[in-house]
Amino acid sequence: MSKLSNIFKGEHKNFRVFVAFSTAVFVFIWIVGPGNTWIHWAKAGFEIKRQERQIKEYQQEILPCGAKIFGLTAGLPVNLEGLVGCNGKVFGLESFGFSAPYTVLDEKLGFTAQNVYNQVKAMF
Repeated sequence: MSKLSNIFKGEHKNFRVFVAFSTAVFVFIWIVGPGNTWIHWAKAGFEIKRQERQIKEYQQEILPCGAKIFGLTAGLPVNLEGLVGCNGKVFGLESFGFSAPYTVLDEKLGFTAQNVYNQVKAMF
């Protein structure tokens, strides 16, 4: 054990430099080497952030923040809540599983022209 400890006490300076340099090269190749997915994940993360900013800018251009927007969906209202914003309203289904002809369901669930008109009119 004494010979191994002497290597790191200063008697073999060149060996310590070699070990440090080869370790640094190994780590560099491991991080940025070809085929390493770490770099691809980082690039993908930056691209996703860029696209999210672009989507928000486009959404603000098309659907201004202060606008009153009415969302109508035969699905869950949560799907449109992000688009209508704080001044908007979404009308949709709160549950699923009903079985009947669509004319009966539309009437019972409120998907009629008069009901939608009344809800939009109430917003203004």
